[in-house]
Amino acid sequence: MQLLLAAHGRPRALDLPSALPQVLLEQQEAAAAARQLRRGIVLTLLCTALLVAAVGATWYGSGKEKGLMRFNTPGAKVCGTVQRVSGGEAVVRTSDGDVVVPLTTLLSMAPVSDCPKG
Repeated sequence: MQLLLAAHGRPRALDLPSALPQVLLEQQEAAAAARQLRRGIVLTLLCTALLVAAVGATWYGSGKEKGLMRFNTPGAKVCGTVQRVSGGEAVVRTSDGDVVVPLTTLLSMAPVSDCPKG
């Protein structure tokens, strides 16, 4: 906005009989445009810095989670990464190998940060 105001001026209405001499009007308008231009430059640099910070935060933010899930069924508790889900079954990669978990028998499932040993 400040850059637009600096380039085009602030819209205003003047009474012609009470208007200041043209030279004084132009000097006031030039001073106002210079202030608005300085503000606009500062705000543009601030927006650029915020944009760089936002991109940096998303680019270098927290690492990808391991994607571990814990499945509780009546017969067992299975913990690992889900490889695929199809036909009512989830294939979970555990430390002991791939385990097929029938989703119809599932009591609960939850994301976990690490799987218990054993």
